[in-house]
Amino acid sequence: MNQIATVETKAYLETLVAKVAEELISIHPRSCPVSENGLRFPRKRDGSLRISEQEAKHLFVQHIRADRQFCYSVETPTTQTYRQKGNSEMSARIDLSLVGPSGQPLVNIELKAHHCAVENIRKDLEKLVRENTTGVWFHTLERGDPGRVETLFGTFRMAFRQLSAHLQTSKKSYLINVCSLDAGVLYWRWLTLTGNLDANLAEIDSIFREDSLKSQSWQVIRFGADSRENEPDDLVRFEARTASFKGKGAKEGFFIYAPTIANDTYMHLSGRGGSYRIRNFYNKNEAKSPGFVIPGYPTLESLRASGVVTKMFSVTAEDSRHNVIKQPEYWQERIRQVNRRALADGDDPFSTIKP
Repeated sequence: MNQIATVETKAYLETLVAKVAEELISIHPRSCPVSENGLRFPRKRDGSLRISEQEAKHLFVQHIRADRQFCYSVETPTTQTYRQKGNSEMSARIDLSLVGPSGQPLVNIELKAHHCAVENIRKDLEKLVRENTTGVWFHTLERGDPGRVETLFGTFRMAFRQLSAHLQTSKKSYLINVCSLDAGVLYWRWLTLTGNLDANLAEIDSIFREDSLKSQSWQVIRFGADSRENEPDDLVRFEARTASFKGKGAKEGFFIYAPTIANDTYMHLSGRGGSYRIRNFYNKNEAKSPGFVIPGYPTLESLRASGVVTKMFSVTAEDSRHNVIKQPEYWQERIRQVNRRALADGDDPFSTIKP
């Protein structure tokens, strides 16, 4: 892998963290008590939820296995030694790694939950930086309004300041994510280091400064808009760089195949103007499916040009009479029909599915 993560790898990681965040949010009581795979947050003796990084780890592993883009390892021993407790140096553990054919880590993933002390964040950031590998930081907050997220960013600033000795040679990219369960929001962006200490510290300060959520540096994905009675076909909300936009013009509907997101099914894409929303109706315990936007591709034009969608064709006139929010059962059955015809024996959907 190149020093800076390849475009393809970065796109895959952005999609992966969005899928994990969507499922984590879906099993929080604010959304729905059970995900389609049966995962739940356990409860403590006092009845409160036990939120930890373990649920995120389970979902990362599940999606990595389903995607078949990478092999993986868990609790991966580090190549460097660390003195994080006691007086002796020893190997540490990376929560999860994507590995290449040689078995060597290509991407290291660190998982965290709650508002942590500076030292708890510093020691895991040190592993990401010193292992000299593209990294992902996925942080889960049960309550994560913008004020709480800004407070967490302050902890990151203090933690990074203690790593100056290791930042002066780092030339890697790190995908930083904060998932707020109660708000139904994923904040994400790339931190790219260049091997220059001053430049690296300036980039870190820019990303984690106090007003960073009000700046144009973070991308924001809001999940579960359907549960708040928004109509995604009329209002597609993708709050990247703090901008919400409303799609204008005629509605469009498509069946799309995007194997890096779901390699076992076609999905439904609704578009209006430059806005869009994707829904996966396949293999759901209930037909209803929340819409989402693919990270890094906030407009329909950018999605078309990305190569993420490998097959795309319009829905029929009959399909257009059925609302994806109010009649999800229709679309669940329709997707099954499309899959039987378009995916069977490698058939070309453009010849087997007629408008």
